[in-house]
Amino acid sequence: MLILVVKLLNGLLRTPKIEQFNALIYWLKANGYADLDTMPVDTSSLLKNGWLAGFIDADGGFKIRITQRILDAWGKVARKGRVACSFVLEQRMHSSTGLSYEQIMLLLCTTFKCKLNNSTHNGCIYYIMNLSSMVQLPLLVKYLDTYPLLSSKYLDYQNWRQAHILMREGQHLTPEGLDQISKLKSEMNNSRTQYTYLP
Repeated sequence: MLILVVKLLNGLLRTPKIEQFNALIYWLKANGYADLDTMPVDTSSLLKNGWLAGFIDADGGFKIRITQRILDAWGKVARKGRVACSFVLEQRMHSSTGLSYEQIMLLLCTTFKCKLNNSTHNGCIYYIMNLSSMVQLPLLVKYLDTYPLLSSKYLDYQNWRQAHILMREGQHLTPEGLDQISKLKSEMNNSRTQYTYLP
């Protein structure tokens, strides 16, 4: 079974994990289990196979933010209400072997027309890709509709996708549309209690 998995993955890796993967191939060869050659990093388009969907399943997050409108004591708007859909992908700056994730994260940002940022959590530096514009999000939707997620994150994506469509149609500006989006948000991520369908 291990040999089959190695054969299926060989040539399709894009991150520093390829170093550990190739070390496994060398070990298999040295111990007579398989006669395999290591393959270089996959440089094909990120949008042409399911690799990115697997990366998102592991490290991506779908978010819906709703900020309620606040009126001051005279009935004037003190803070406008706002609805926003966003997608975040975080990855440690360096792998456990010390190799950088910068190249793959820059490629992702180029593909989705966004900037690469970084942040520090608990002493560890992370690269962050954040998509939130109506130029960026449709690219992600088109990709994930072609190469679906395979974990329970697929269900979060479906809620997020519906909210994104409602926003694109301007429905978030109506009380009914805002209620729909609020309901979709309330069923996502850690608030999810039903897991009824996976692709």
